Amino acid sequence: MSVAPVSLTMDRLGEKDEIVLAQATSQFLRCLCLQKSINYVLSDAEDSEIHGWIHEESSLCGRTFSACFTGFRETKYVQHAGPPPAAIVSDNSSFGCQSTVASEGLSEEDRRSNVVATHQKTVTCTDCFKIYQFAIPVCNFFPLPYLETKDANGRVLGRTQYVCDMCCAVPKFNVNDAAGTTKYYIRPDTCCCGTCVACKCGGGGKFRVPFIIRDPKTKEPLSMSNSQDQATITNLWTGMKNEFCTNKENYKLSFPQGATAEEKTVLMGSAILVDFTQFEQSE
Repeated sequence: MSVAPVSLTMDRLGEKDEIVLAQATSQFLRCLCLQKSINYVLSDAEDSEIHGWIHEESSLCGRTFSACFTGFRETKYVQHAGPPPAAIVSDNSSFGCQSTVASEGLSEEDRRSNVVATHQKTVTCTDCFKIYQFAIPVCNFFPLPYLETKDANGRVLGRTQYVCDMCCAVPKFNVNDAAGTTKYYIRPDTCCCGTCVACKCGGGGKFRVPFIIRDPKTKEPLSMSNSQDQATITNLWTGMKNEFCTNKENYKLSFPQGATAEEKTVLMGSAILVDFTQFEQSE
């Protein structure tokens, strides 16, 4: 007899060493008003069973401008435990404009069921140019991109914030707890005295550079629990169909040793922010 997948509540998330965030939304030929909300399903890296899902809520205007201004829109990602509804599993098969805040077919009951956390931002600055596939935000009167993570009761758990410094060609992020203390620093490996991303060729000939979760003081990579492997956010090769026909992105999130359930939930928001700012419009 088959056993139903265990729902990915915050407590269950605290027991996991790795999670895969797989986009459920096709981004093939999405532009301007055809840009849909970006939704995800969450699975265990070991058994590939779906244990949770994330849906995005954003306005038609914000999604439309995202085709030209990556990372600009005000948005909220709602993280749920349990199997995803049909509207997420068969997400965005049509090419019409999405006029609602959330995906077509997603009911109000679905939007409010089994909520684990939310990851939310207001309007922020956008990227002004790209180096390879990495988007570099322009610093202006808007704040830099971020996602604030809250639990189901609205309690702030932490915040992931884009960092702008002298090495502006290298995307990097601070991960803070609820008190504002920086717990983690996320950045790819670099070359040229830290001024450029150290690119590596991955599946399909594309650059797939892990965003490494580091100690915020020493900037040294952190290891996973019971492993010498580094804690990372890694953009995975998803096969020919997803890479070239749907442009869906998958990420493996490997948590650092000693991370609490709340910190892992904030790091889920970090993985979404990496996709939101760096890869959403890279195709």
